[in-house]
Amino acid sequence: MREFFFVLVLALCLYSAPSSYAAPPDYTTKPRIEIIAVLWIDGDRLKAINLIITDPKKSQLSILSVPICTLLSSGDDYITLLDQYDRQGLTEVLGGLTTLFNTPVNKYLVIPQRGLEKMSARLGEINVLGRDTTLLNVFEGTYVDSPVDLQIEIRSLAASVITPSVLAHLPDLMMIAVREFKTNVRFIDLFGIYRCVLVGGPGIIKKSLLPGTYSLIGPKKVWLVQPVL
Repeated sequence: MREFFFVLVLALCLYSAPSSYAAPPDYTTKPRIEIIAVLWIDGDRLKAINLIITDPKKSQLSILSVPICTLLSSGDDYITLLDQYDRQGLTEVLGGLTTLFNTPVNKYLVIPQRGLEKMSARLGEINVLGRDTTLLNVFEGTYVDSPVDLQIEIRSLAASVITPSVLAHLPDLMMIAVREFKTNVRFIDLFGIYRCVLVGGPGIIKKSLLPGTYSLIGPKKVWLVQPVL
């Protein structure tokens, strides 16, 4: 069943459309939360970062979108998460997230553009918000012409990837995931995510944007934020 969990994780958190986000959950009262950093990359370029955050004692799943230009250091060079990835890759980004949220972020799932494209092509058309589209178009945000409610969108997407037509492709999707994705997430962690959706349904999924504002520091655009974890 491991292949199902890969597909679910992918479908729940990879896309990063910048429209209307819900208010972020209060993570400070949940000391035993589990966090998985999901990085979407295209070659050497970092495209998006999302955190999957689950409470192991409750059927609760949150997805936090973290802008890649989030400012980590206001020293002479104003280091962002993107800078860290460009300089030293995944390990440095996980360290930056750990510092930003003051909690360990050491579990990861890296999904390259090539793997996403292969998975999207294998799935074919899916229905999201009443529109026939593809997984890739949903993640890229190109299937709609105007902002959408992300709460409704992500729940619709989650529902669309647990249909019988999608489940029929699981063997092929598993092979794509094994060949293309990079992760250190254990089976038990993936099962925790699956359990949250299985018990509570797509309605228990919440997505929020890390609170903050865009600012220009010289020619550099950064996201100024206060830690919320």
